[in-house]
Amino acid sequence: MRMVRALVLCGAGALAGCDSHARYSQPPSVRDQVTVNRSIDLGRVSAGAEAVARFGVTNDGTSDLVLLGGQGCCKVEGCAELAGEFPLTLPPGQTCTLEAACTFKRRGHFVGKIVLYTSSAQDKVVELSVLAEVAE
Repeated sequence: MRMVRALVLCGAGALAGCDSHARYSQPPSVRDQVTVNRSIDLGRVSAGAEAVARFGVTNDGTSDLVLLGGQGCCKVEGCAELAGEFPLTLPPGQTCTLEAACTFKRRGHFVGKIVLYTSSAQDKVVELSVLAEVAE
C-alpha cells in the first residue's frame, strides 16, 4: 500500500486524539457529506518554480470522515502531489487544509489533477485541480 503524505492544518480543535470513535458516536440516522474547494488557481508562476495549493476540506456529516489518501499526477508540464500523512480522521463539523506541492516544468497552461479518497458514501473519490499559467 502506497503511503501518501499530507500536511493537515486544522481549525477549531486540533485533531490530536480525534481517532477516538467513542467520543463521536454515530446517531441512528447518519448524514454523510464532504465540502471541498475542488479547484485552486495559483495564477501566474515561473517555469521551474515550486508552489503550494491549499484545499479546504469540511466534514458536514454527522459521523467521522476518514481521508484515506490520495494520488497526484506528474506529466510533462509538471507535478501536483499531496504532502503529509494519511489516513486522517475528521470529526463532524471540523475543517482541515490539505496541501499539495506543485512543480512547474515548462511554459503554458498547467492543470494538475489530484484524486482524494474518503470514507464518505457519497464522495468516495473527490477530484481536485490545481491551475496555473506558467511563464518563463
